[in-house]
Amino acid sequence: MDDPQMAQMNVDKRKTLRAYLDLVRLPNLFTAAADVLAGFLFAGGMLSEWTVLFRLIGASICLYAGGVILNDVADVQLDTAERPHRPIPSGVIARSKALALAGLLLLLGIGLAALVSTQALLVAAAIFVSIILYNLLKPTPAGPVLMGLCRAFNLLLGMYGLNTLLPLPAVRPMGAMFLYVTFLTVFARREAGGTSRGRLVLGTAGMAAAVVSLWGLRWHGDNSHYHEYRFLAAALLGGVLYLGLTSILQPTAMRVQRAVKFFIMGIVLLDAAVAWNASGPAGAIAVLSLLFPCVLLARVLRVT
Repeated sequence: MDDPQMAQMNVDKRKTLRAYLDLVRLPNLFTAAADVLAGFLFAGGMLSEWTVLFRLIGASICLYAGGVILNDVADVQLDTAERPHRPIPSGVIARSKALALAGLLLLLGIGLAALVSTQALLVAAAIFVSIILYNLLKPTPAGPVLMGLCRAFNLLLGMYGLNTLLPLPAVRPMGAMFLYVTFLTVFARREAGGTSRGRLVLGTAGMAAAVVSLWGLRWHGDNSHYHEYRFLAAALLGGVLYLGLTSILQPTAMRVQRAVKFFIMGIVLLDAAVAWNASGPAGAIAVLSLLFPCVLLARVLRVT
C-alpha cells in the first residue's frame, strides 16, 4: 500500500474517532461525573471510598453517553435539515451502529449501578426510563421536564449511602437541579434555528429562579455545614442573567448556542455549590476540577 492510501486511511480513522467523541458529547460527560461526585459528598461519602465512587461515576457517564446518542438517533431527520455535519446525518456513523452503541452504554450504566447497591440500581433505572420517555416525548411540553428529571436523578445517584431513597435533605438540591436543567432545556430548544424570545425569556427566568432558590436556601440537618457555597451560586446567577439577557436582546443562533454551552457547564458550578454546602471548600474544589477538562474539550468538540 502506498503512502497516499495510508495517509487517507489515517485521516478516515481520525475523522471516525472525532465523530464518536462528538456523538457522546465528551465534554459533557464531565458534568455528569460532577453530579455524582456532588451527590456523593452531599450524602457524606468519603473520597477514600473510591471503588464505589468510580462505579457510580462510570454508571452516570454510560447512562449520559447512551442517552445523548439515543437523542441523536431520534433527531436524525431534524439534524439532516439543520445540522447535516453531525456524525449520523453526515454518514460518518451509521444510525444502526449508533443505536447499538446507545443500548450497550445504557445497559452498562445500569449494570455498574447494580454493583453498588439496590438503591443505586433503582435510581439508574429511573434515569433510564426518563431517557426513553424524553426521546419519545421530546417535542411536547413534557420534554424539558423529563430532561430535568434525568439530571435530578443523576445527582441522586451519587447519594447511594442515604438511608432512604428520597430523604428531605436530598430533595432540596435535587429540586434546584431539576428546575435549572428543565428551564435550560426550554432555553435551548431549536437553538440552531427558529428559537423565540418568549422561550428565551422563560428559560432564563426559570434558571435564575433555580439558582436563587439554591443561593437563598439555608439547608439544615446532617448535610449542612457550610454556607459560603452561596458565593458560587451567585457567580452562576450572574452568568445566567448576563448571557440570558444578551440572547434575548439579540436571539441569533450563535449567541444562543454560546449561552447554552455556558449553561451546561454551569451545572458543574451548581454541583460545586451543593458539595460545598456539605463538605466545605475541599469538596467544591474536587467538583470544580471537573470543569477544566470540560472547558478545554468544549473548544474542539460539540456540547449541544
